[in-house]
Amino acid sequence: MLTDKRIKEAKDNVRAYLSDGLLSKASFDKQVFNVLENNANESLNVAEILYKGRYSWLWVIVTSYYSMYYIANAVLLKLGYKVGEKISHKVTADSLIRYSNDLLI
Repeated sequence: MLTDKRIKEAKDNVRAYLSDGLLSKASFDKQVFNVLENNANESLNVAEILYKGRYSWLWVIVTSYYSMYYIANAVLLKLGYKVGEKISHKVTADSLIRYSNDLLI
């Protein structure tokens, strides 16, 4: 569960990201969305192969994480935002909290 403090921190960070160009408003691009969605599915499929084959627990976690990262960026794109290249994982996490938290409650 997210605390009020964490939600406020994410909102403040997103305001700074928008100002600094680390996050920008974007119109929906179906092609980019499809790439993100495909990357998420492929990452999850690889995680499943690794898990079932008992190859590497570390890489099961890594590929699962990337599946979540890609789908989070797809959600943000659907909401009208594009994450830049710098500190993209932090920007993605904070932006997801900022823009989708109310949708999930």
